[in-house]
Parts: sequence; C-alpha cells; structure tokens
Amino acid sequence: MFSIIKASDITAWFLGRSGRVMTKATLSSLFYLSERRSLLERGLPLTGGTLVSLPEGTAVLEIKELLESTKPPLAWLTRIGNLPDGRLKLDLRRQPPALPGSDTRILERTIEELGSLPLPFFGSPAQIRAYYPEWIEPDGADPVPITAEALFAAHGKPFDRSRFPHG
Repeated sequence: MFSIIKASDITAWFLGRSGRVMTKATLSSLFYLSERRSLLERGLPLTGGTLVSLPEGTAVLEIKELLESTKPPLAWLTRIGNLPDGRLKLDLRRQPPALPGSDTRILERTIEELGSLPLPFFGSPAQIRAYYPEWIEPDGADPVPITAEALFAAHGKPFDRSRFPHG
C-alpha cells in the first residue's frame, strides 16, 4: 500500500541532496529507479507505489498522479512546494526527513544511476526498453502495471513469490 508520508520524506531527501529544487520529470525518474532498485536488491518497496509502463516510459503511478495533481494532500504540501516554473522546492521550515540507512543507500545509488543514463531518458520503444527492460509498450495511453514477477524476470533474477503475495 502506497505511503504518502514516506513519499514526501523521500522527495524531501532528494530535494535536499539536489540543492532544494528539482524538476518533476527528474523526481519521477528518481522514484521509479528507487522503487525498482529496492525491489530488485532488497525485495522490499520504498513507498509501496505501483510500477507502471506508460507510452513515454516508466513511472510510479502514485507519484505521477501526485505530480500532476492540482490539490496534493497535506502530507505532501507540508514539505514540498511548487515554483512558478513548475519545478519542486523543499520547504526549509520543516525538519529534514530521518530515513533509515538502508533506504538512503538505495537513494544514493539511484542518484548515481540516474546520472549515468544518457539524455533523454525516454524515446523510442527500443530506447526505453534498453534502460527499462521491464517496460511493456501500452496499447493506448492507460498505464500498464509492472508486476514484481515481470520486473525480476526482465532483470534475470529469481522471483520468490512468498515475498510478494500480491504479485
């Protein structure tokens, strides 16, 4: 189940590491890569968000919806603000998040991974699949869920169903 509080803590952490300002596209990419890395390395999600394939690439569905929302929940607004140009900013009046070390290690490695990907992150189906082998080209604009089993298979890792009762 998705945790908006954990998502806002992770967003605040990413914003703190990036100089307190970030584009929504960068944040969305960081979230997807972090959730994917956490599942593949630890067998645990970070926020419990739903990984999805979209025509333009991959995303965490709940983060995508948050970033597109005109009325984000209070748990998000207590730390995260929008600049007039659409970028996100960190509210410095709040305490920085205290994330577990296991989470911050995943987030640090994700920042490194994102920095090593060529720009643009998304393009043709072949380009998307090269960096996101779990991506399934949608038939239309609706998101296609990426199951844990499909994620592990795409990365050539064994899948233990007992750790993922919901697929």
